[in-house]
Amino acid sequence: MHERAVPWCLTLALATEPAVLRLVRKLLAELVRIAGGSDSEADDVELAAGEVLANAYQHAYAQGAGPVLVEIAFAPPALQLLIRDDGAPLLSRPTIPLSPPAGRSGRGLYMVGQLMDEVEVIHPCRGNRGTAVRVVKQLTGTPRSKRRSSA
Repeated sequence: MHERAVPWCLTLALATEPAVLRLVRKLLAELVRIAGGSDSEADDVELAAGEVLANAYQHAYAQGAGPVLVEIAFAPPALQLLIRDDGAPLLSRPTIPLSPPAGRSGRGLYMVGQLMDEVEVIHPCRGNRGTAVRVVKQLTGTPRSKRRSSA
């Protein structure tokens, strides 16, 4: 009998301090591996989440510390991240470029769009403040908890 993987979710509340952001990126990559994702998928999630978190640090809080929520949901095979900040309102809603931007801005969101299977920018996410970015990665493989041990 084949067992189905159980969906789970986890919410992290953090501040946009560079050391904390590095820790969260590494944690997300390891969660991908535990959930059955490949090293390549773990790298994709780490890079995409790192870019979204860096945008919160740089744009929402002007390179300062501010609150961010990272909601992680896994319903096999899909891993979804919702990264929300409470930063100041933006003048325009960010979009995910479909081709590499010519200018200096937007390259990170372009990269996120290339690495992930789904990307959505939600702006504003609460009242007139904050931005949320929802990303989804379809994972391959078997979660570590379901793998047979060699013992």
